[in-house]
Amino acid sequence: DNIRAALKQATFAGLSDDHPDMVNANCLLDELIETMQVLQQALAGSSITQLEQALSRAQASGLKSKLVERVSQKLRELKAADDAERQQLLERRAQAKQELDQAIGNGLI
Repeated sequence: DNIRAALKQATFAGLSDDHPDMVNANCLLDELIETMQVLQQALAGSSITQLEQALSRAQASGLKSKLVERVSQKLRELKAADDAERQQLLERRAQAKQELDQAIGNGLI
């Protein structure tokens, strides 16, 4: 919104659309809009990779917003859930191995 307001003021001040500063500002605005769309798409999904890529793009473009914060929070939550699930799998695997070793030791297998 700040960029749009600055572009309007520059236009009212007489800068043409093909002035290098106007071209650069419009390119920046387009990049930020695209980045916001990527963030929104990532937030709507549940892919850790997609969230990481969206955040990386936001950081590269210097974008800081509540949307970036929400995507970061969702990424942290998904990673925590993924880690917890991985830990449960490891614990079940260890328990199954222990039971198998015990069965072998008792001559059941």
